[in-house]
Amino acid sequence: MGTPVIVLFTQDLRPHDHPALSAALRTPGPVVPLFVLEPGLLARAARNRRAYLGEALADLRSGLRERGATSSCAGETPPPRSGSWPGRPAPEPSTSARA
Repeated sequence: MGTPVIVLFTQDLRPHDHPALSAALRTPGPVVPLFVLEPGLLARAARNRRAYLGEALADLRSGLRERGATSSCAGETPPPRSGSWPGRPAPEPSTSARA
């Protein structure tokens, strides 16, 4: 078994054309995909932005599995379309109607 290779995902979360991931998957060692979620990012992001990021991370995880790389998430993983994140409950459905 070779040396583990860490692939850092920052803004480009597409595994199908990620040069660093492609190179890492050609090595004999295990590939460790890494995405660091900064808590401050979530604190200032709108709900739709958090939902978009959740969907993008779910797509990334799926794409990594297809390529033989596994991903893990420390803590709680939110459902992709729930709008909730670790430490933040999903928003309550609105019961008020707009006129």
